Amino acid sequence: MGLSLASDGSNGQLLACGPTMQRVCGKNIYVNGHCYQLDTQLRLQETLPPSLPECSGPPLDIVFLIDGSGSIRKGEFTIVLDFVSKVIEQFSTSNALFAFMQYSSKFEIHFDFNDFSKTSDRNSLIQNIIQQRGNTYTATAILRVLEDLFIDSSGSRPRSQKILIVVTDGQKNDALPYDEPIAKAESLGILRFAIGVGKAFTTAEALEELNSIASEPTTDHVFRVGNFAALSQLQEQLQNKIFAIEGTQAQTGTAFEMEMSQDGFSSILTPEGAMLGAVGAFDWSGGVSIYKNGEKEGIWINATQDQIDTKAAYLGYALQQLAKNVIAVGAPRSQHIGSVVIFKRDPSTSNWNLKCVINGKQIGSYFGSVLSGGSINSDSSQLLLLVGAPTYYAPDSPGGRVYLCPINSKKMKPSTPILALGSDLCPKVLQGAPSQYLGHFGSAISILPDLTGDRLDDLAVGAPYEDQNQGAIYIFAGEKEGFRTSYVQRIAGNHIAMGLMFFGRSLSGNLDMTRDGLPDLTIGSEGKVTILRSRSVLGVSISMTVRPSTIPLTFFECPNPTDKGAATTLTVCVNTAKRSLGDTGAVTSRLRYTIQLDAGRSQTRVLFDNTERSKSKILQLREGAVCENEIFRLPECVEDSLSPVRIALNYTLSGGSVLSEDSPTNYSYQVPFQKNCGSDNICQDYLRINTSFANLKSLVLGVTTEVNVTVSVQNQGEDSFNSRAVISHPIGLSYRRAVVIQSSRRLSVSCSVLDGETVNCGINNPLLRPNSSVVFVVIFSLPSGVNLRNPLRVSANVTSDNGGAFNNLMRSLAQLKVLYGVYVTVTSLEDSTKYTNFSSESESSDMRIVQHVYRV
Repeated sequence: MGLSLASDGSNGQLLACGPTMQRVCGKNIYVNGHCYQLDTQLRLQETLPPSLPECSGPPLDIVFLIDGSGSIRKGEFTIVLDFVSKVIEQFSTSNALFAFMQYSSKFEIHFDFNDFSKTSDRNSLIQNIIQQRGNTYTATAILRVLEDLFIDSSGSRPRSQKILIVVTDGQKNDALPYDEPIAKAESLGILRFAIGVGKAFTTAEALEELNSIASEPTTDHVFRVGNFAALSQLQEQLQNKIFAIEGTQAQTGTAFEMEMSQDGFSSILTPEGAMLGAVGAFDWSGGVSIYKNGEKEGIWINATQDQIDTKAAYLGYALQQLAKNVIAVGAPRSQHIGSVVIFKRDPSTSNWNLKCVINGKQIGSYFGSVLSGGSINSDSSQLLLLVGAPTYYAPDSPGGRVYLCPINSKKMKPSTPILALGSDLCPKVLQGAPSQYLGHFGSAISILPDLTGDRLDDLAVGAPYEDQNQGAIYIFAGEKEGFRTSYVQRIAGNHIAMGLMFFGRSLSGNLDMTRDGLPDLTIGSEGKVTILRSRSVLGVSISMTVRPSTIPLTFFECPNPTDKGAATTLTVCVNTAKRSLGDTGAVTSRLRYTIQLDAGRSQTRVLFDNTERSKSKILQLREGAVCENEIFRLPECVEDSLSPVRIALNYTLSGGSVLSEDSPTNYSYQVPFQKNCGSDNICQDYLRINTSFANLKSLVLGVTTEVNVTVSVQNQGEDSFNSRAVISHPIGLSYRRAVVIQSSRRLSVSCSVLDGETVNCGINNPLLRPNSSVVFVVIFSLPSGVNLRNPLRVSANVTSDNGGAFNNLMRSLAQLKVLYGVYVTVTSLEDSTKYTNFSSESESSDMRIVQHVYRV
C-alpha cells in the first residue's frame, strides 16, 4: 500500500494505491490491485476499483452427497463430515457454493446453496448433522440431487460449473439403475466425483459401480481408500482436481485479462476523478482505467484498439497529466525499447483518443518508466513531457537519461492521424555526473516550485544507484522553455546521513512541510524518508558613490603641501531583496566584502587610512539597503591622473539564505581625476618639439660609433593625453635607448621601435600636464661599414590623443654632415732584408745594401 500515491490539492484528496494486493481465486493468486481515496483526515471516501472482478473461470456449485447408511459407524461418519468441512474451507476465498445431502434409504438436504451463501459460519452447517442409518439408495439419491439441489430455487447459479461429490462405503441396494440419473447428470453438464471407502470396493463389480457414478475419464474422477481415516489423504487430490476446473480460462485468445492488472501501479487524481495505470492487464500489455467522480464503472483505454503492438509493453507503468484533456502513459517494455503514448480527450464525446507515440532509442533503457511534465509558462497548448530512461547505458557516459519533449496540444486535433515518433522529438537530454555509469539517473522526476528565485519552476531528478547504491539527486534550474541541461546542484545520499541506500528512489517537492513559506523536497530511500528544507534566495546588488565625485586637482597636483593626502569618502551600499515567493522570515544572512583600491595596477595611487590598499568588513543584511562609508587618500603626487581609480569589491554570503544566480559577487567602480581642461572641460594642449645633434658638427663614419639625437618636448597648453614623439631616421641607424636629461617635473619617456626607420617615444604617458617640458636624448648606434647619405637627416613630430590641429611647431628636422674617415696602413713585405753579416774588423770599403720594402 502506498507504492503509488496521488493527490488533488484543490479538493484535499489523497489516493493511495496497493497495486500488488494479492487475491486468491481457488488455488490461483491474482494481483488486481486496489486504491483508496482519502480526505484530509485520512478517512476513506472511495475504493477504486469499486469492486473486484469475479475470479476467472466459471463459478462452482458443489454438492456433497454423503452415504449415511447403517454400514458406516458413528465415528467414521464424523470423519466424513470433517473431510467435507476441510474441503469447503479450502474454497473459502473462491467463487464456490456448497450444498449437502445425506442419503440412506431416505434423503435429507442439510443445506442448499442459498443456505450456504447466507451463512457466515459455514462450520455450523455441518456440525449438527446426524447420521440417518438405513440402506444405500445411491442411484435414487443422485436423482434427488439433480431434481432438488441443482435448481434455481436452491441457489444453483445458471452459468456455474456444477460438481457432484459422492462418498459411499458400499454398493447400492435400491432398485433404480444408474442409467437414468447418470444420463440426466450428463445432459445437465454435471461433473461427478465418486469416492469409495472400505473393502467393499475391492471387487470388480463394486469398482464398476464407482465408474458408473463418476465422469469420464474415470481415472481422474474415481478415488478409493481402504478406510474412512484415509479420507484426509484424498483431500489435496480432490482440491487440485476442482481448482483446475475453477482456473480454466475462457477461450478468448489470451491467458489473462484483468487477473494480473495491478490497478494503481501508477495513478493520477484530478478534480474530475482518478486514473489508474493497470500495467499487468491483458498479458501485461497494460492500459489505464479512468474513474469519474460518482460513477461506479470506469473507462478502459489502451493502445490495442489503434492496432499498436503493446504485447508485454507494461502500458500504464507511469502516468502523467500534461493538460486537462491530455495524458501521457509510459510503456517501458514496448518493443523492448520503451515508449510513451499520448492520449487526448475529445471534449464533444469525452472519448480518449491515441494521438502520439514516442519511442525510445535503446533496448532495455526503460524509456517511459518515469514521467513528469505539464504546461510551459502557463500556456496550456505548449506542453513539456519529461521521460525517464534510467537504465540507458553508453560507454564513458553517465548512466540513465531524462528526455525533454515539447508537445503542442493544438496540433492534436480529432482528425489528426496517430504519429509514431522517435525520441528525436525530445531534443534536450539531462544526464548526471560523468563518472556515474550505473546510477539509474531518471528513476524519479519531480517538478519543483521555484528554488532559485527566478520565478521559474525547477526540477529534481533521482539517481538511486549512484555511489554504489547510496544514491544521489540532481537539481536543474528552469528556463523559459523548460529546464537547463546542466545541473546546478548534486546532493549525494552519503552527504545527508550515513547508511542511506537508494537515496533518490522517489521524489516529491510540491509541499511546504516545514511551514516556513518555502518549498521542501521529500526524498525516498530504502526504509527512510528524508525532507530537505529549501533555503530562501536573496538578490543582492552593490552600489558605490564617492564624495567628491572626482578627485580634485588640488589632491594630486604637485607641489601643493596643503592638500596633499586629502581624503575622499567612498560610500558602499548593499541592497538586499527577497527572491523566494512566500518567504515571510527575516533576513538573517551576513555579507563579507573586500574592497581593493586601484585594482589591476601593480602600484596603487590611493590608500585607506590604515595605509592598506584593501579592506574587509562584515555586514548584517536586512531587506533594503545597508551602507558603509570608507575613507581613502592619495599619499603621493600622482603621475597618472588620466586613468581613473578602479575600486573593486567582491563578497560572499553566509547564513541561512543563498544568493540568486543573477546577483554578481564582483563589482567595480571608477573614480576619475579632475581634468585640467578649463571651464569648457575640453582639453586643448599646445605641443612643441625640437630636435638637434647637440654640439656635434659632423659625423665621421668609421670613427664615431654612436649618434645622439636631443629631443625637446613642451606642452604650453592644457592636459595632453598620450603625448608621443615619433622620430624618423635613416635605415642605417639602430635605436639603442633614450635618456631623460632635463624635465620641469618628474616626467618619464618610454621609447620603442615601430620599424627599421621609426622610433615612438611616449612622453609621460598617459598624461602630460600643462607647462611641462622634457629634454631627452635618443641614442643610435652606427654599425661598421654602414653607408649613410650626406647630410644625415633625423625628423620628429609630436602628437597626442587630444585631437587638436597640427602645426609646424609640432615637427622638427635635424641635419648632420657626414664625413668618411681615412685610415693609412703601412705593411712590411717579405722582400725586405732580414739581416746582414759584418764585423768591426771589416774594411771601410766593405759596403752592404740593406733593403726595406713597405706597402702603403
